[in-house]
Amino acid sequence: MIYDGLFFINSALNPNGSLSIYNEQQRFEQTVETLKSIDKYCPNNFKILYDTSTDIPETKHLQELSHLGCKVLYMGQSEEVKRFGQLGLKSLNESVAFLNLLNHFKKDPVEAKRVYKITGRYTLNDNFKLGLEHKDAFVFTKAVPTWMDEARQKETGVSKVYQTRLCHMDYSLLDTFTDELLTIINDCAKHYMDIEHSYYKNLHKYKVVEVERMGLNGYLAPNGEYIDD
Repeated sequence: MIYDGLFFINSALNPNGSLSIYNEQQRFEQTVETLKSIDKYCPNNFKILYDTSTDIPETKHLQELSHLGCKVLYMGQSEEVKRFGQLGLKSLNESVAFLNLLNHFKKDPVEAKRVYKITGRYTLNDNFKLGLEHKDAFVFTKAVPTWMDEARQKETGVSKVYQTRLCHMDYSLLDTFTDELLTIINDCAKHYMDIEHSYYKNLHKYKVVEVERMGLNGYLAPNGEYIDD
């Protein structure tokens, strides 16, 4: 079977307390809405949620997400993922877990027309388009200027940012992305930069389509600010 969309959903139901104003129950409820919105806007989907919480979330939460038709994997057993989570290094915590997941996925893959990376707790909305016309391209919202000063821009080699709450790519680019993710992780570690900067630095050299709206909304975990991408 070939799915219209393969959705990789990064999650931390039980995060480092300093990173979220929402508790585990609230984050679980928000993530349920994430899964429901994917089913609404892309019915022919395959969903994999990978949770990077430092301490494993409640079993009932993981089971209920699984019952909603989502493959659920807890990645916090990795010493690297756990350590980065404990240190509050969100970009490294998420990216190392994603790389581990993608390497695992290669052993038992499913086929899809497009691949989506979406942050759990956010929901797709009426502005979401499958983007099947963007062949051999990565799709992001329009890049925005960095907030780093000139010295940091020179040090890191990047001057713009891609938002990563929702992005997608042609299925044929999945191996390319997996290879680049290692470089993205190394940049985050070496230059103390976040994945938003590192995604731009390492992916904009490929064919990229930048759109005005991705069709995603939700609330930032640290302060509850409403986001409508």
